[in-house]
Amino acid sequence: MAPTSTDAPSTLHLCTPCVALGLTRADFEGPPFEPEGKYHRIVTSGTVGDLRTREKSCGLCRLLLHALTLDCQLQQQPELLSRWDAEWEAEWMQSTCEYDPNTDDADNKYGSALYPKFKEAISPSNYGVQLFGASCADTPLRARPVPNEVDVQMVAGWIDRCRKEHGPNCKDSYLAIGDHPSTTPGFLVIDVVQKCLTPIHKTNAEYVALSYVWGKSNLVTTSKSNVDFFRTAGAFDTVRLPSTIRDALDMTARLGYRFLWVDALCIVQDDETTKPHLIDSMDAIYGRASLTLVAASGQHAATGLLCGKRTSVDDINHPSGFLTAYISSDMSLAVLPFFDGELMHCPHAQRGWTYQEGCLSPRCLVFLNGLVYFVCRVNVWREDMMVESDDFLPFEGANALGRTQSDSPLGRYGDHVRAFASRNLTYQSDVLNAFSGIERALARNMGNTKVWFGLPGAAFDWALLWRPPPGRSLERRSGFPSWSWAGWVGDVNMAPTHWSDFDQRWLRQRTWISWLVVGSRDNPEELVPVWDLENCGKSTHEVPTTSNSRQVNDIDQDEAFMPNYGNVSRHSVAASLGQSCTGPDGPHSPGWLEASPSGTFTGLALSQPETLRFCTFVLLNCHFEQDAIDSHALRIYSRRQSLLLGTARLDNFKANPNGCDLVVLSYATLGSASPNTTTELREVHKSSPPIFNDGEDVLGTWHTWDLLNVMLVKGVASRSENGTQYERIGLGVIHCTALGRSKVIWNDVSLV
Repeated sequence: MAPTSTDAPSTLHLCTPCVALGLTRADFEGPPFEPEGKYHRIVTSGTVGDLRTREKSCGLCRLLLHALTLDCQLQQQPELLSRWDAEWEAEWMQSTCEYDPNTDDADNKYGSALYPKFKEAISPSNYGVQLFGASCADTPLRARPVPNEVDVQMVAGWIDRCRKEHGPNCKDSYLAIGDHPSTTPGFLVIDVVQKCLTPIHKTNAEYVALSYVWGKSNLVTTSKSNVDFFRTAGAFDTVRLPSTIRDALDMTARLGYRFLWVDALCIVQDDETTKPHLIDSMDAIYGRASLTLVAASGQHAATGLLCGKRTSVDDINHPSGFLTAYISSDMSLAVLPFFDGELMHCPHAQRGWTYQEGCLSPRCLVFLNGLVYFVCRVNVWREDMMVESDDFLPFEGANALGRTQSDSPLGRYGDHVRAFASRNLTYQSDVLNAFSGIERALARNMGNTKVWFGLPGAAFDWALLWRPPPGRSLERRSGFPSWSWAGWVGDVNMAPTHWSDFDQRWLRQRTWISWLVVGSRDNPEELVPVWDLENCGKSTHEVPTTSNSRQVNDIDQDEAFMPNYGNVSRHSVAASLGQSCTGPDGPHSPGWLEASPSGTFTGLALSQPETLRFCTFVLLNCHFEQDAIDSHALRIYSRRQSLLLGTARLDNFKANPNGCDLVVLSYATLGSASPNTTTELREVHKSSPPIFNDGEDVLGTWHTWDLLNVMLVKGVASRSENGTQYERIGLGVIHCTALGRSKVIWNDVSLV
């Protein structure tokens, strides 16, 4: 829904209270920072009842109510609108909060807008009432009329400008995209002129890609039975394609491109020979596309790119209504969409498969709530606001279709996992396929490491420390290992990251486990090292040499690789723990660590290729109690001495920790435990003999390495002298002296 250049704003008089405000065009034209005292000054206030009573006769009241409505929808607080006595107030702020100044004098180029906000709301308002009209269409950061149809000339100008200013593939990215997909077996595109499928053989051939939600509509797909017909000229004129795909064909042609890639049609869905190659090449397919059309609002493929939302100006119930009002002879006002927030909450942003499509694409044309936005790795340009100016850039932390702002390999990986895990999949078995493009693009900047069920081998000890956010519970996803986030449905946070040098030193010096994975179903006793020592540490991505934008996460030369840390002997780290432990039955002898030589596993006949095998300390017969303050947290006690050993959280709230063992994983790094937990554990164990005096100065603060990461595991096979087969059910930390205060064994562990 958007006003067109021919639409006349509704003629609405102001109510008496709004007339008394004495607002003029100059109030909105000037920046909110002048005169002094204007910024955040409350201009008007009232109740929801006041606005509802006057909205039909007062243009300003109507806009203020509309801005509050949009903000409540975005913040998911509809109850505030239902209360007529709910109080609000409107203050002066800049005309848009979605763009930051990029030059010294850019602050003076903002306009002013009135932002209404409920007094009891915690978050700031995202929708303001600002100037609108043809008279300010060429002024930066001002609302401008939108034509009845997408202005293809404007869009083509955005693409051309991006090519000239940012390069053929926009700015370099931390995502290391694969080669052009033309050489991938089975790669086909739609010829939008001939209306049929065709291969392309030129490695520099340009094509457009489509990113959309399939939904449950009757979607036409390519199969072995119809692929030959679809390759004949005019084939797609004879079948009823969904509206979104038809619109994409039309838009591709109007923009001057010849080829379009659509997954439903360009992948032969029942061809198990070529389909896996194409799924594995999603990073190249979207990353090498000249442009990706993003149908952000559609719940399914039959809605069309614009979802039919480009005709009415007066639909106030539209989730992103671009509403205008005629206030005086020289002033029209409007409430513009908050693109970043609405993009994060749109149907496209809820689906798992679409996540990597937006992240990997260097340029996207986003169709959201009836309006069009151009998103590249540097800028966000839009048809409803004049932002084609070097004075401004999208605000720091802008969503930008999910691209992370982290500046280290581990931080980026964690950001992408967190964002992807929050999305929905129709088929849970798709979880790794839907993430494979991101995974491959990130792994190339991590020494080209192998990734095991979503966990990069080069930083495996770190990757195992994922957990649900506080207060969230996960559900098991069948067919995937419990030790990976891919084995669970729900929100996930990866372990904290700090700066690259610190994280890499932790990986080298504070871990000791040699991780092995059962390699194949055909040979279940074959154990494969998690990391490849020949590859780890080799950067496979050329580091960009130029950058003039803070919006681009350029790769630091020292952070473009991951360390070869995996050959640490357990006698250098683990033995220093074990040999100093004093257990309930007296001191352990140095020979106790030899119970199961590293890398030698016997016993359980394994059939699952995702089984993880390793040797480490296992704490047996611990006692768990629910935390008195945080009901989702557990307190870990030694069963014999009732001494607090540590704390933990279950991955699933319904899981029963009774009978669980604790598998010791690594030293707990900064941020692994809350300050309160750290303080309490150190207080409880301060009289215990230290295992060893170990610590270091971290940014001026002494950090003692006295906490250990532990995994809560439950046996799924009988314990025997050859080890136990476990499933993960939670994660926690213990004080290192717990190894001398409970029953501990050095054991061969099998984790499924």
